[in-house]
Order: sequence, then C-alpha cells, then structure tokens
Amino acid sequence: MYVGHFLKRNSLLYGNKTALKSGGTSLTWAELRNRTERLGRVLYGLGLNKGDRVSFLGYNSIPFIEFHLALPSCGLVAVALNFRMVARELETVLDNAECSALIYSSAFASKIDTIRDKLTYIKHFICLEGLRGNDLGYEDLLKSGQQREISPPASEDNPACILYTSGTTGVPKGATMTHRNVLSSVKGIIIEQGIIPENSFLLAAPLFHIAPLEGMLAFLYQACTCVVLSQFDPVLVMETIQRERISHVFLVPRMISAIYEYPQSANYDLSCLSMIIYGGAPISPEHLRKFIKRWGLKFFQHYGATESGLMTCMKRHEHQVSDEGPDAKRLRSCGRQVIDMEVEIKGEDGERLATGEIGEVVVKADSVIPGYWRMSEETRERIDNNGWYRTGDMGYLDEEGYLYLVDRKKYLIISGGENIYPAEVENVLHMMPQILEAAVIGVKDEKWGETVKAVVVLKEGQSLTEEEVIEFCKLHLASYKKPTSVDFIPALPRNAAGKVVKDVLKEKYAKKA
Repeated sequence: MYVGHFLKRNSLLYGNKTALKSGGTSLTWAELRNRTERLGRVLYGLGLNKGDRVSFLGYNSIPFIEFHLALPSCGLVAVALNFRMVARELETVLDNAECSALIYSSAFASKIDTIRDKLTYIKHFICLEGLRGNDLGYEDLLKSGQQREISPPASEDNPACILYTSGTTGVPKGATMTHRNVLSSVKGIIIEQGIIPENSFLLAAPLFHIAPLEGMLAFLYQACTCVVLSQFDPVLVMETIQRERISHVFLVPRMISAIYEYPQSANYDLSCLSMIIYGGAPISPEHLRKFIKRWGLKFFQHYGATESGLMTCMKRHEHQVSDEGPDAKRLRSCGRQVIDMEVEIKGEDGERLATGEIGEVVVKADSVIPGYWRMSEETRERIDNNGWYRTGDMGYLDEEGYLYLVDRKKYLIISGGENIYPAEVENVLHMMPQILEAAVIGVKDEKWGETVKAVVVLKEGQSLTEEEVIEFCKLHLASYKKPTSVDFIPALPRNAAGKVVKDVLKEKYAKKA
C-alpha cells in the first residue's frame, strides 16, 4: 500500500460524494482522483523522476491536499513548507531537501523572489494563482501540461513526505516519513477515533504540521467529506461547523481558547460536533474543565511527534473525572498508548524505569521515521538501531498506563540539587484567572545554581504584582519550586510553528543577569 491508494476505492464506491469543500469550490471523489493523478503525470511530464522532492508553500487549500495525495502516489516526495518561515529559513530547508519543483501561492511570492537565485535545485516554479513571469500556472499545467505515465512507489519503505520540525532546538530537521510510517499512524487514528464514512472533518490547522495532516488523511482514507479553511479564524470555524454540520475538528489549545473567549460564541449551534480533537501543545486542567463544561464530553487528546505520529491519546469518556477524587489528575495526562505503539520511560542509562519514575519518553512503532533527511548524526542521537525514538520529553507512567509529561528534558531546572520541571509550575500559574499564558525557565543563581523565573502575559485589563504571583505559587507548590522572580511581558516569543521558544527567554534573561 502507499499514501493515496485509497483514492481508487473511494472514487469507485463514493464517486459522486463530495470529498473536499473549500470556499465556493468542491470536488467529488471521482474529480479528486482525476486531478491528483493528472498532477502526478504533468510533474513527470516536466522531467521529474521517482524520488524527486517537490515543495509546497501556501495556505490550506484543495491544491495543498492534492499535493499531499498526488506526489506520494507516483513515487515523488512531498515537502510541505511552513509559510511562517522567513526567506532565510525557507532557503535552508529547500537547500537541505534539494527540491526539483516548488508550488507556491502568490501571497508568498516576495519571499520566493528574495531567494530565487539561490534555489539552484529548483527547475520549475509553479504558481497557484496562474502564470507569473516565467513561472507556470497550477491550473494551466493541470489542463494542458505534457503528461507522462506514472506508477506507484516500489516499496512501503520509500519516502512519502518530508516534514521539517519546528526547530525549537536549532536548525529544522527534515523528518523523512515513509509510506509505512504514514499509513501506520493514519490507521491508528481511524481505529482510536472510530472514524466512519458518515463523519465530516473541518481542517483549520495548517497542513505543514503532522497532526492536521495525518488527521485529514485518516478522514479521507474513510471517504469522509473534508471542509478546508485557508487559515484559522474563530468566527469562521464556528460558522462553518454550524453551516456544514461538521462532526469532527482538530484544534490546538490556543484555537480552542480563542473560540471559548469569543464574546458571541454561545450563539453558535455546535451541537453537531461529536469530537473536538486537540493536541500540539500543553493544556491546563483548569482550561480543559472550562471547555468541557461548555461543550460537553467531546474532547479527544492527541500526543504525538513529527518523528513518530500519534503516540498516546485520551478518549472522550476518559475526560469524565471528578473535581477532587483520585481520577482528577487524569486531565493532566496525555492518555494511554495507541494501538501498535510501544511507550516506555527510560533513564539516562537507557534502562526502563518503574511505574511513577520520571525519565525520558521513548516510543517504538511502524510509524517511527527511519531518520532525518541527510542528517545522519542527528538521526543517531534520536533513533536507535532497534527503532526506538527518543522524544526529548520527560514524563512518567502511572499504574493504569496513563502518561504524564513533566517537561522537555532540556528545560529541566536543577536548584539546590532538586529537579524542577517548568510545566508543573506553569500549570499552577495558569490557575490564576488574570494570567493569559506563562513560561517558566531556570536562571543562574550563585547560591542555588539555578532558580525559577516566571515570564507572564496577563489578560487584557488585568493586573498582578510579582509578590502576588509568588505567594499564589507557594500555596500550591513545594517552596523550592516557586518562582523567585516574575517578569510581565506583552507576548511570549514563538517560532514559525507557533510554539513558545524558551531558548529566547533563557538568552534574554541570561544577558540581564
């Protein structure tokens, strides 16, 4: 099997059913199959060959989905680019991937033009909006481009796509995903979520990230109708769910918060939703309880990584917990391992740790990538010879198999010989109603080695003092874990993937010290 093989079956069984909708455009399954096969043939007609990489730079769209289906189906490799990257970052990624063609939106033409002369590997530039200078037009190419015969990839172990990690630890690395990797993760999502053809899916998160990409592929695999939004907007999400009677949506926690905080959100009828899938970033139990109270037990948590796909999940019924009972802690967990996935906690010596002991989360499955594109040293650091992937996340498993993360390994704070995990302190900070978001880092201290600093963003119109924040933490944490200093800033620094970059904060406050 290969990524996209299901198009033949779905066009046969559901040929006239709507596969994709975006704005005023829709495609049936028969039309989607025809366009994706044609895209593969015209790319080969341009002189591309099996194994060549093709990149895509643009917002969510029907062509973006055609790209993700067509290229793997004919043995090419899809490289989805993060449109938030600046020109220099795009150049680094494209140079590493050595792409033969680039499909792009004119919205990002200025970025491409800035580095065009340096992109020596790219033989063909294809603009989604039509002919632009010497660049080809996407629709024109599909209609009249020269075509060559195509055939599926030779093996499930051939690369299907390369997704570049967000680069919180340095230069982005190209996670090389084989057909086996993608299909293994997709099938796991289908089983764990119970996806059936009668479901519908709203795509609101960008397709250059693993969770929305594999989530969308899972619904397409099952011949569901997928509705595509070019970008996230809380009002548009609610309007679309209400109008299209969407059953499933994937949102990162910040998106859920934006919808929850929208003043008129209660006026929208979202009763058709049967599942709100979330992941991609931590979410505090306090926020989760608020969301459940408003929308009910519809939440399904994903915990995964670009290198491994979905690793654990917490299903809807598992979100039903008491306020103070022994099960209350479950809302802090990432759920339990998904089907065909091994999850273990290992110490510095690589030995498996006992229940309740904190160590690094490591996983093994058919969805774990073979390595990073042309980065052998980085591959050896994260993936061993037996296929175990070191996530870099620190956590522990409880007696029921629920995984609890305590923080990234690199952000561990050691103060006076005690280990402090920033995520634990951040969870307490998020209990304060005045705080919108917070990040905790370690700063050097002559006496203790390191101490805890909280960097806080307040909600609009709210105020707090450093003393109030510290006193609140003293009520909920062991004394050595409380912040010794608090800074209030307008916004936390984030990278192109929208993730908080603590390295920027650590560097900033190291200089101040």
